[in-house]
Amino acid sequence: MGLSLYYSGRRAPDLRGRHERTTVRQVYAGLTLVHRVGAGTFVGLTATSASSASVALDRFGWLHVPVHPMSAAKLIRVLLMVAGVLPIVRR
Repeated sequence: MGLSLYYSGRRAPDLRGRHERTTVRQVYAGLTLVHRVGAGTFVGLTATSASSASVALDRFGWLHVPVHPMSAAKLIRVLLMVAGVLPIVRR
């Protein structure tokens, strides 16, 4: 919801105060998920999703970050990471 509001030209909602709760949820989810999927899968998914999200945030300027064009090198890096994590996830 917040990303679509900012992208449509309106002001993004104020998320201060929610950061601490979100961080606690992320840590808890990570600690419970790593036991189910394994350490390699967890780290691979975390790194790939973070890299993909950073490219998208830079490209569209979400969350008040400056817009940076997506280069072919960035796109290739993300695609290689996705291709590298797929065999880990599928096993």
